[in-house]
Amino acid sequence: MPLFGESKQEIFSDVVTDLLSNSNITEASPGSTARAIIEAVTNKMGDMWTKFDLNMAHAFIDGAEGVFLDRFGEMFGLSRNLEAPARVGAEDQVLRFFVTSNAPSTITIPAGTIVSTELNASGVTYITTSTVQVVAGTTEIYAPATSRKTGARGNVAKGTLNHHNIDNVDLKVTNEADVTTGRSMESDANFRFRIANQVLSSETGNYTAIRMTALGVEGVADVVMMPFWRGVGTFDILIKAITPQVSNTLLSNVRRALHFVVSQGVSFNVRKPKETGVSMQVTIKLIDQVDDTNKQELKNRIRQRLFDYINNLDIGEQLSFSEITQRVMSVSDNISYLGSDGRPIDSITVYKETDLSTTKVPETLFFAGDNPVNYTPATDEKLLIELEYIATENPIVVIIK
Repeated sequence: MPLFGESKQEIFSDVVTDLLSNSNITEASPGSTARAIIEAVTNKMGDMWTKFDLNMAHAFIDGAEGVFLDRFGEMFGLSRNLEAPARVGAEDQVLRFFVTSNAPSTITIPAGTIVSTELNASGVTYITTSTVQVVAGTTEIYAPATSRKTGARGNVAKGTLNHHNIDNVDLKVTNEADVTTGRSMESDANFRFRIANQVLSSETGNYTAIRMTALGVEGVADVVMMPFWRGVGTFDILIKAITPQVSNTLLSNVRRALHFVVSQGVSFNVRKPKETGVSMQVTIKLIDQVDDTNKQELKNRIRQRLFDYINNLDIGEQLSFSEITQRVMSVSDNISYLGSDGRPIDSITVYKETDLSTTKVPETLFFAGDNPVNYTPATDEKLLIELEYIATENPIVVIIK
């Protein structure tokens, strides 16, 4: 909406009225000389109003765009974030090299190994940044890597980095989570938000300064502030990473950044949420029977659907058995029903961290004939698919009848 300008129609109407009222000209109908002159002047004045209005808009943060917004940023000591490649660290446990059975001898994955979404190092490609090894007698190792393209073009979906250039047919690779750390040029909207909050952020010690500083650390998706968590003069800040797990390196980076903005005498703790693992078993009945290959494909799709649901639950968000049922049923029209009436899920087990955070204790939510119950985590608890402490080969067991 214009700030000050008039439309060309408004200018034209005003000029015609003034000319006919205050001069000897009595004719301004289409085709007349007066009309042609008025239209030419009106068009020029309309263009001038438009430019004037645009320039006035650029004089305010709300309306400034592009280079004009960059100049506002310079006034506050800020610059627009430039493009950056996508990166994953070994501690993020995303890029996994593996063999299907224990390696008979150590397999070395050198720095500079190319991993790609398509054969022959094509598609979206990544380069490992340090040498790692699948040690003899083990099956896997996680590697750090950086995309060869900058910006969002280097981001990839889960399970798409499946090719490498190492001459070993037994060695496989995959990415176990979406990689979304590739950063495009910062948009005007994001930069405008940072500029608008810079005054509060620069004061330090306040909520906005602490939150903005934590969010500015690469790899942080969001933060949850928990004031007075350990008493007066304390706060905890829970970190949500762009990967399912929160690495110790990311926590250290956030702590280091916050030391510059937290007030003296205030005790703060940067930590990840308590990660409670989940495993379950579901039984489905098909409308039409299928062969073993299609059964296995259906099982994999169900597992993936449940992996995505549980791993993307927010901190403190409830695990809903009705949501689980809906997501499984939506996988295929050939699914008749789950489990039995009123008990669609066979069992769900959660694995809670102990006080030492080095082991987890399993707790069965319900099993067999028990009535299914939703699980509501604590304020600082996040649910994830359990991969370490389960007794079965797969945390999601799917039985097809």
